[in-house]
Amino acid sequence: MPDGVLRFTRDDQADGRDEIERQLTELTLRAKDSGRSKYVHHHVAALDIELTSQTEARVRSYFHVITERGLDHWGRYDDLVVSHDGRWLIKDRRVSTDGRVDGGWADAAGG
Repeated sequence: MPDGVLRFTRDDQADGRDEIERQLTELTLRAKDSGRSKYVHHHVAALDIELTSQTEARVRSYFHVITERGLDHWGRYDDLVVSHDGRWLIKDRRVSTDGRVDGGWADAAGG
């Protein structure tokens, strides 16, 4: 299976497992170094799954992120998932951040 794509914005994306991991690690370290949050809880809800074939589906969901200060940021995922070796894997994820709290974890991370 080809590596996945994580699209943060129209012009900012990570291609392949190694690049996705590198960018998410960098994002997390920037926020951790800021000292703005002791923990980050990521919640995903309201999944809408549309099977487009035997091996592909579109999945739409909402997320919100909570830190010890409360709600930090929120948005939507639009995913293309594919069946590979008996597992469903994200092939392409588009992240849309709808809002964030000023001075929160997402501001520190640059996300």
